[in-house]
Amino acid sequence: MNMLCLLLFLISFMTGLIPPETIVAIPVINGGIVATQMMTQTAMDHGLALAAALGTITFAVQKFVGTPIASFFGLKEVRLLLEEYRRTGINPSHKEEAITGERQTFVNRNKKYFAAFMCLAMTGFFGWIAFCIGKVTGVSYTIWCLLLGAYLR
Repeated sequence: MNMLCLLLFLISFMTGLIPPETIVAIPVINGGIVATQMMTQTAMDHGLALAAALGTITFAVQKFVGTPIASFFGLKEVRLLLEEYRRTGINPSHKEEAITGERQTFVNRNKKYFAAFMCLAMTGFFGWIAFCIGKVTGVSYTIWCLLLGAYLR
């Protein structure tokens, strides 16, 4: 599903359905104030004042409108989970881990191979892939790193 959404976004972006100025808003939504400052400064350096304003407005709307809503529903979910935990004694968000004992992740499956050098090699490999995709598409490789990291996490 995530791959399909990413593919639809890329097709929409490359065919011109989504204006290129909107690419400023993607890291802003995920990264907070540091991403907002970086993206707006880069947009201003390239003469895209409208894109810089879009990034700042996106951050402001997310913080002032989205944060109270997310907090409300987050607290509501926590109360439901805590009530179920107190009633049953089992963590409801980790039912499969309670049955199997441990969640099987890439690190757990390949524990003897997963070391610091392997992490660096994977980071370098996907950084190189993002750089190559960035050259082909014209979108900054840092944006591709962000998208690949979000997908592969």
